[in-house]
Amino acid sequence: MISFAALRDGDWPMPPDDAIAFVAGMLPDRELRERVRLALEQEFHGRPKVELFDCAQVLLSSGALRFDVKWFQSESEIEVVFDVPEEISSKAIKIVAAPQRITVALFGVTVLDDVTYDAIDKSETSWTIERDLSRGTQLKLSLVKAGRAAWWMSLLNDDTDGRVPECEDRMNPDLAYSIASHLEGQGDVRLAFKYYKAAADGRHALSASWVGNLYIDGNADAGIPADTEKALQYLTIAAEEGNIEAMYQIGHAFHYGVGSPPDFDRAAFWYKMAAERGNHMRSMYQLGHLYHRFDGRVSDHGAAASWWERAASFGFPDACFNLGLYYLNGVGVQSVDVGRAIDLLSKAVAAQPSFNELLVHNGIDLEALSAEHQAARAERRRARRRRRTRSAAMSWVPWVVTGFGMAVVAAISWKWSKAKAASNQIRQRP
Repeated sequence: MISFAALRDGDWPMPPDDAIAFVAGMLPDRELRERVRLALEQEFHGRPKVELFDCAQVLLSSGALRFDVKWFQSESEIEVVFDVPEEISSKAIKIVAAPQRITVALFGVTVLDDVTYDAIDKSETSWTIERDLSRGTQLKLSLVKAGRAAWWMSLLNDDTDGRVPECEDRMNPDLAYSIASHLEGQGDVRLAFKYYKAAADGRHALSASWVGNLYIDGNADAGIPADTEKALQYLTIAAEEGNIEAMYQIGHAFHYGVGSPPDFDRAAFWYKMAAERGNHMRSMYQLGHLYHRFDGRVSDHGAAASWWERAASFGFPDACFNLGLYYLNGVGVQSVDVGRAIDLLSKAVAAQPSFNELLVHNGIDLEALSAEHQAARAERRRARRRRRTRSAAMSWVPWVVTGFGMAVVAAISWKWSKAKAASNQIRQRP
């Protein structure tokens, strides 16, 4: 699913084809992507421009849009906030407050159905639509508690004896994450894992990343064995919810066949998501490798050079090294450029001296190469000076010209060429 926050980042309004491509690029699931593409094509056929509001409605009705909810609470109140389309009207919003549940529907589609745990005073419940230039349009719900303090704050101050509340499976992800963070800080990794997992199952990005990484190597303190399949499951949730590092990890798994066969398209998809959304240097670097060589595909050295160029612009040493070799050998670039190669390789070696050993192992002495290049540049400069000197000497030549019975000296401008040098003829003025 696509978060509304990510959808809002588009350059709206946009032509239908651009809108469809923008939305499709955020949907990794192929079946959902094709279903949404068809719905968008049918809805926007013939329109010159597509507005964010219209696109959001189609995605919502297709089950492809979600709204990120933020929960805040004090001892007496709970505030629920999430971004909504700017053009939304009160008629499109339906809110139902039960004693311990809140339900919100937009355009007839439920976007929030959650347990509050604290009893709510329905008579005091209110909501507003706030429009702000810096934050955008937000729907804010103010829920007044019916006299009971926040349950999770009490929980953290009590002796839990390692117990997780019965409502764990229905827990609000943000609250579960807060509890998990507290417990982890107290050193109780086993109980923290249960809350992190509850939040992750509710598609909380940071929690899903935490759980996924825990499953990569396992954790004896938490009693969790290593499980690659579960690691990828939770990292995928984190990636889909916008976690940049998880996007890179999933791309890396598909690239090198961790937990599944290598998949060029999926690896490229997640690497590009991380690179474009978060300027993730390692993703740019790995994209270069993906295009440089991938079993079963023809190498695209131009694309590899382009991604390494982007990573090198951020100073990523490995990208500088590989791109330097490309320039040294004229691969993936317009032509051999020894000067650019030396500059890139020097940056790589300065950041990571072990790269110099790789160069020596491959018969490249960077210092000698640099000295030869400098000597060649100096010789080229001397040659240019010599050519300019000869050209200047031949540009103005004094000649004795006879005219009207008297001798005069004229400086005749002569453009040097082989043809004129051979004929050695001077056109006289009448």
